Amino acid sequence: MKNFHIISTGTSILDNFSREANKEKKFKEIHDKYSMKDWAKLKPNDDKQKHIEAHIPRGNEVHETLYEFVKKDPNSASAELNSFLSFIEEYGQSKDSIEIALYCTDIANNILCAQLVYEYLSEEEKDFRMVGEPIKIKGISGVKDFESGLLEILDKVVKIIVDKSKQGYDIYISATAGFKPETTFFVIAASLCSLKSPTVYYIHESFKKIITLPLIPLEVPDEYIKIAEEFKEPKHQNEAIEILKRKFNREGDYFSYLLNNKILERTSDFMIRTSTWLRKILEIKNSY
Repeated sequence: MKNFHIISTGTSILDNFSREANKEKKFKEIHDKYSMKDWAKLKPNDDKQKHIEAHIPRGNEVHETLYEFVKKDPNSASAELNSFLSFIEEYGQSKDSIEIALYCTDIANNILCAQLVYEYLSEEEKDFRMVGEPIKIKGISGVKDFESGLLEILDKVVKIIVDKSKQGYDIYISATAGFKPETTFFVIAASLCSLKSPTVYYIHESFKKIITLPLIPLEVPDEYIKIAEEFKEPKHQNEAIEILKRKFNREGDYFSYLLNNKILERTSDFMIRTSTWLRKILEIKNSY
């Protein structure tokens, strides 16, 4: 049995460190010295993110103190480790059957936490097989970034799942941590693209136990696939409406429906084509 875990990472380590720092003198000194109280919840464009960047590499006292905090009690320190370690214990997955990939946004506080999780899992006494360093995707800091961030999830993360699925791995998605819009999109995209239906697991907030959600296989509706093929090349809006009427027997609000639901997109005021995300999904599926 081969098991592939893809783990979304957030900023829980910073949040938990800030909450627990008062319990240990060394932790409190570092926490207060570097004013870390709000590090977990900084906005992507906050100037403090630049300050955090300096602490991502190992060797500085912030990084080493945070890593000591993680090693002391990984399940309490990190939502990511709590979810993953609890799952493999409960379901009896052996270390030698597991391969892991982490992903995070390209925002400093998230990168720092992902790096700490990576170091804990890959250090000598744990020594899990990791698929490279944490995968960084574009941080979604505003409406303009949203689609490009989601496309990076498809390009950098979902493709790995497809490859591992082809190699016979069972796919497990740890969705406890990370930013909810990106994680939700990722879970849906993975279920659309994978040869095997992934299992999603997370720690339930209310009763702190592992919950698994075997995903029902999802498919892009045949009509959307045909529309995607029809509009691969941009067409004028009037022509697009006429094609929908003539070839698909669709009139009225259907054109607006396709735009609103990101099946089609505008390339300019009057030019229409298949949406970028749908073209990418079909590209991945056609690579099987």
